[in-house]
Amino acid sequence: MRLLALVALLHACAPVAADDSNSAVALALIELKIGYQNEASAPRFKPSNNPDKDVGRKQLDELFAIGAPYCQKALELAENNPRDPASFDALSWIVSGPFAYAKSTSAIDTAFELLTLRYATDRRAGLICEQIGRHRLSSPAPLEFLRTVAERNPSHAIRGQAMLLQGDLLMEYARIARQLRNPAPSTERNSNDGIGATLRSRLLGSPPEEFEALAAGPYQLALKEFTDVKALGDQTVGEIARGRLFRLKELSVGKKVPNLDGHEINGKPMALNDYRGKTVVLIFWAGWWEPSIEIAVKGDQLLKRFDGKQVAVVGVNGDSSPQAAERVVEREKISWPNFFDGKRGRGLIATNWGISTWPTIFVIDAEGIIQHIGSDPTQLDEIIDRLLNKAK
Repeated sequence: MRLLALVALLHACAPVAADDSNSAVALALIELKIGYQNEASAPRFKPSNNPDKDVGRKQLDELFAIGAPYCQKALELAENNPRDPASFDALSWIVSGPFAYAKSTSAIDTAFELLTLRYATDRRAGLICEQIGRHRLSSPAPLEFLRTVAERNPSHAIRGQAMLLQGDLLMEYARIARQLRNPAPSTERNSNDGIGATLRSRLLGSPPEEFEALAAGPYQLALKEFTDVKALGDQTVGEIARGRLFRLKELSVGKKVPNLDGHEINGKPMALNDYRGKTVVLIFWAGWWEPSIEIAVKGDQLLKRFDGKQVAVVGVNGDSSPQAAERVVEREKISWPNFFDGKRGRGLIATNWGISTWPTIFVIDAEGIIQHIGSDPTQLDEIIDRLLNKAK
């Protein structure tokens, strides 16, 4: 874990400047940000080549602890000055800035509640929609913010954006609900540790299918009412929603996997049906996201373990160019074939299949039936063993 990359991520989302840069809140917020930046720039947080992940975690925990008082002070500015135009910026910094939910639980939840109450109809609500990923699993408050914006914001484009993201967050609830019910053994810090207690209870108390059913509603409305709204890059809300609905309807465990026709990274034609009769591990991955690369390496380990058996690993690569994909393939010595989908995860295959989580893994049996969908590779050996034994 490189601390430099983590610090860059934490500082990535800066809120828009206040309408009145001379307001009391704006000036106080600048002082808070400078104060935090000075502390976070201390020598002990400089990048290190230490391979010990525990060292990096300890530094990150300390960085989060430093940020907690600044988060609370920013909230106090917003709470005490509701009419100040820069109060929005203070709240935006809280929900998108360098703060960990575990250290700033109450402040982050309250910030989302105030954003919903005060700014759901504001043009700047679109900025919060774009930044909602950071604390999307902190509590039910981010979902309520998206729902309110989708219903009440006067901007057609912002409502469409919020409608699509509402469906995506409910699908994320379904995915995490499954993980919580079937946790994979791991020595790494659990990626779900940042889920708030209230939301965790909700995820454990409702079946994953219930969240998927709820997600269909926003997706259907997004497709019907906001189809031409621009979403990501050259994609529209309608294109993305159509793919998400396809995934809900056609890409679930027990369904027959649709065929894929496309080209390998080198331009050679390939088709998923070419591997019918084998247990197929289909991996959506890309070199711009480290967990994807880790799973790509796992693919070669699977092929070695099941050498001589009817097992295939096939990838769908979402790098920006074939050249970028080839560099990763060569560096990591990836031996299995890959569809090249491109566009940094927004290619035609990923869009049509409704892929929103990278990496995503499908395990498909010899008859072409989807037997597993997930993002954690730790259980793949067991799943493949079970399918091979069943086929005997």
